[in-house]
Amino acid sequence: MDSRGDKKFRSYICTGILQELLGMLARELESPTVTPSKVKYTSIIENYLLENYRKNIEIEQLAKLINRSQSYTISIFKELMGQSPIRYIHQLRIVEACNLLLNTDMTIVAISDYLGYYDPSYFSRMFKKLTAMSPKEFAMYGHQVEVDALFS
Repeated sequence: MDSRGDKKFRSYICTGILQELLGMLARELESPTVTPSKVKYTSIIENYLLENYRKNIEIEQLAKLINRSQSYTISIFKELMGQSPIRYIHQLRIVEACNLLLNTDMTIVAISDYLGYYDPSYFSRMFKKLTAMSPKEFAMYGHQVEVDALFS
């Protein structure tokens, strides 16, 4: 008798092994690839950005916050947030710009400076890139637009 059992049971054994391998593969594919450490690091970065979005922030600073490389920092943030940290900063700034344009009498130049854009034309380009309208157009017609809808 063969050490692997009788020949008549081999097909059952092979089928069982195949099912076990398929089950393991299915479990691997179903398990989340987002580790708790990635969630923690992303949360640290996001909180920092929310508190400091008006400041000049470099990826190097964010990487130091979580003691990881710059590329890893960008990668995990993008994986969990769907965008790079730099784009996230711009989005935070532009959302605040929309609020300021609608609810204050600040000029576009003053808003640009307040939000950390030291070049008003760059601010205008970023504003238009993210909202599809210029700050001036938004100031005129923004009350007709839902700000959250601009970023979805």
